[in-house]
Amino acid sequence: MRMTTVTPGVRRAIDALTSTIGAWSETEAIALVLTGEDVYDPYFFLSLDVYTRGPVRSADLREREFGDVVAFEHSALAHKDRFLIGDMPVRIEYKAVDRFEQLADAAEHGRSGIRDEGTYAFHRVVEADTLYARTGWFENLRERLGKLPDAFWAGLRSSFQAVAEHTYADLSAAAVRDDALYFALSAGRFLSALFSLLFAANRMFEPSPRSVSELLCDLDVPDSFPANLENFVSPSQLSLGQRSELAEMMVTGVISMYGGSDQAQIT
Repeated sequence: MRMTTVTPGVRRAIDALTSTIGAWSETEAIALVLTGEDVYDPYFFLSLDVYTRGPVRSADLREREFGDVVAFEHSALAHKDRFLIGDMPVRIEYKAVDRFEQLADAAEHGRSGIRDEGTYAFHRVVEADTLYARTGWFENLRERLGKLPDAFWAGLRSSFQAVAEHTYADLSAAAVRDDALYFALSAGRFLSALFSLLFAANRMFEPSPRSVSELLCDLDVPDSFPANLENFVSPSQLSLGQRSELAEMMVTGVISMYGGSDQAQIT
């Protein structure tokens, strides 16, 4: 929640977008997640989640209503818009209220409908600044996500542990074969699964990958984890085999710390 830190120019852009989108009949709520420290940060862009009831108006109409924007692009499949206000990048994603009702209901009953994509969608709900709310639905959704049962977190942890184990096996096999490309591809999937496991074990929703490094200090991890991670990801003269050993130490350490399932297969 960093709305107090934005510049006047960013504030004007946020207010203009909120005024336009909030006037649409299909808009239930608008939430903002600021990415990057300021407009000079290469990570910076305005990221708005628009929660909707019913169909969203056409891309052509949206572009006209946004007014003086450039480089407008939209994805019908992903329900997203991208454009520039001056030099300021803006990303808007349209999210169906019904879909989040289904996800929240499943989570409250100890099930997860988002294991394949992680809990980033929930992270955005609880961490965003609310710009507009037609009713109390969005605030109620936040409250529901703050009281999820142990079964939800246990199910996530088990699922992500299995993925971490499988991606470690791929990484290890690539090291044995000295296949640098497959090792690199497997390493990315392995780290993603490992951090999904860590956030689930810490009962935290996953942030954007851009924010993982700054939130690492908030996670309870094995003592050796930070050093092993730094050595694994940093450019070095380590062989693929040595990096595979670091990966093994990380995943087995996390599983041991959080009482891994009886199905753990790291050898």
